[in-house]
Amino acid sequence: MRDAVLIVARPSERIDQYRAELVSEGFRVATMTDVQSGLRCLGALQPAVCVIDVCSLAEAGWQLCEAAGTIRTRRPLMLILADRSRESPASLRARARRLGAVVYARPLTPADLAACVATLVSFR
Repeated sequence: MRDAVLIVARPSERIDQYRAELVSEGFRVATMTDVQSGLRCLGALQPAVCVIDVCSLAEAGWQLCEAAGTIRTRRPLMLILADRSRESPASLRARARRLGAVVYARPLTPADLAACVATLVSFR
């Protein structure tokens, strides 16, 4: 079994597909639907990668990204899904850079997401 991945997003068919693809690739996956549960799970699970859908969580998703940097355990690599964001690409990149995260402003297929997570994990 591979590293743990935490997905924090509102429930959707897309998130279910991402989860299924990650599991099929051998990752242990936990899915949280709200920021508070996600923050608690970050500390308890200590995932290698945390996938945060800032579009479904709105500004609370960005707050989770900020809070993830304050956790005293192993800091996860953050993959931010912002494909439905109204922010400019430059603004998204600047926010992600400041957080030390990877941001995707375009939709990812489940296979693309799994490949991205595998790549991030390989840098750990």
